[in-house]
Amino acid sequence: MKLAQKTIVRHEDDGCLLYNGDNGALVRVDHATYHRFFIEKSDKGEGYEELRSWLLCRGFLSTDSPSFSPPNPALERAAGLGGFFRLRSQRSPMNILWAVTPACNLRCLYCFPDAQAHAKKFQEPTLEQLLGVAKDIIEAKVLRVSLSGGECLLLKNIWELADCLRRAGITVVMLSNGRAVTERVVERAKSLGIAFGISLDGPDETINSLSRGPGAYDRSVRALRKLIQSDVPLAAITTITRYNFEHIERLVQQLEDLGVESITFQDLRPFGTPEIYDRTRLTIDQERRLETLFSRLDAAHPQIYLQTSELFFCSAKKTNDRVMQCAAGDHFAYIDFNGDVYPCTALPSFKLGNLFQGHRLIDLWQTSENILELRALKRLPLSALPGCASCVDEECCDGGCRGDALFYRGNLYARPSRCLKELGLR
Repeated sequence: MKLAQKTIVRHEDDGCLLYNGDNGALVRVDHATYHRFFIEKSDKGEGYEELRSWLLCRGFLSTDSPSFSPPNPALERAAGLGGFFRLRSQRSPMNILWAVTPACNLRCLYCFPDAQAHAKKFQEPTLEQLLGVAKDIIEAKVLRVSLSGGECLLLKNIWELADCLRRAGITVVMLSNGRAVTERVVERAKSLGIAFGISLDGPDETINSLSRGPGAYDRSVRALRKLIQSDVPLAAITTITRYNFEHIERLVQQLEDLGVESITFQDLRPFGTPEIYDRTRLTIDQERRLETLFSRLDAAHPQIYLQTSELFFCSAKKTNDRVMQCAAGDHFAYIDFNGDVYPCTALPSFKLGNLFQGHRLIDLWQTSENILELRALKRLPLSALPGCASCVDEECCDGGCRGDALFYRGNLYARPSRCLKELGLR
């Protein structure tokens, strides 16, 4: 069998992962099956026709030419993987967020407080530098790369970078506020098979402007319409704050009416100072009603994929008794505009190295002292954290965000600010 052109093959300890960057399909086959049917190219014997049919309907074989579509969580679960974001690997990251520039055409309330200072002194990397990092990402067999900023569309060589990654089969998503999304941008995205994430925090200008500034609402809605009309895959991205919480149901209905099929709801990451963060984060009453809100949304909008993984760290789906169920350090990596690599945007003290200075992503992922320290932390039982031992929520809580604890308490091992016990929300 011959795999489709944009299929990435990752050899992991528990089998071979096959990922189609054109349609987001992801499956796992055992090493023996892969070697037999794709290395030896045997077309006989038990299992051949069943495997061929299974891969063909998912767009993995070269005889099939699927159009690009967003990742399908139901398809991934059906393949026995539990979803893309549950995969783990200490060989190399599978999912990367790359903030390619600090330059931006908005001044969002919850942006990094030093963003403007970085933008003023930022010197864009050369195309050679960008493609060098892209080559490193390709060699590491990363499956998905989200390009952000700032505003990624303000980077001069953004399309050359995106094209390089896409030709290697990597799914590329551009995260944008929509202001720079022109007809030309839509055409190029469609031709390259690039997906978009467009930020929108409220159902009208008044609500949206509270966090994203005046005038952003119309630009975001206009960008969503252009992308939807051209069948460019996209998701709306909404950060939950105390200002938009009461308007989320209206926003979801509006997005559904526009034709949006996927919405990612993000937790408000700590920013500025704890005092500034406290004035913007959800109130205790809103935290209490958060789960009920999304239960209603799931029931009312079954056709929309609502991604809420960042919002809840207490869940019956917890898989073990360890600290940090999140993907930091064994699935996800963050690259900033200087080329520095981190296991997460919220862990600035865990810098792994710099890709513009000749470090290799695979080496950093496997041998960096900071990545090994983080993984040692993630292997600890939750009871090892002060304040978590003998907690009544231990069976369903993963300890929350360590980045939040570091920011809010100044201690990586402290309770995060959204801890149910801390908030008095048993």
